[in-house]
Amino acid sequence: MSEDPNDQLLLQIPGAVAECERSLIAERMRRGRQHKYRAGLLLPWTGPPYGSRLDPDHPRDPSGVRVEPAEGAIVSELVARYVQPGQSLSSLSTHLKQLNVPTPTGKKRWTNGRLRRILTNPVYTGVVYAGRGRVQPAKKRRSALTPVGQRTMTSILTSKDQWIVVGHIPALVTAEHFEQVLLLTQNQPAIRSPQQPSP
Repeated sequence: MSEDPNDQLLLQIPGAVAECERSLIAERMRRGRQHKYRAGLLLPWTGPPYGSRLDPDHPRDPSGVRVEPAEGAIVSELVARYVQPGQSLSSLSTHLKQLNVPTPTGKKRWTNGRLRRILTNPVYTGVVYAGRGRVQPAKKRRSALTPVGQRTMTSILTSKDQWIVVGHIPALVTAEHFEQVLLLTQNQPAIRSPQQPSP
């Protein structure tokens, strides 16, 4: 193609049409997923949360989710311990290390962030939600070692009225305990002192 404006226009038109078609396909796929979520036909995650397993023949079917007994017991114990006075994410991490419980990725050390994500995940109350988070470009670099100009993405939590109830799976914690954990992780310091007896 030459530098003639007409030739350049002819070169740009197919690119613009292709970009428009790509956007239309992405939007159709998004609407299709939303429809399946609302119909309870599709799990919003490809990997199960810690403590659960998927049906290998139908890995995205909500009715195929089952509890992995050992991991499920750990989740229940973590929640029960965390709502007790004097507990913190760090103390839970130490407790798991003493028991030699590996993380979901097989590591020895449980980070506070990983524990917080488990404790505050409503899926453990038995309800699967879609649309809990939204991915957007990060406003700042996560690390000084990240190359300048490299586009990084971050996930932010959406408001609860935007969540879609996909279905129900076996619960590992009660709704009451879960609400307690949410309050503690949001409003309490990292280490909570034991409650003093009332006079």
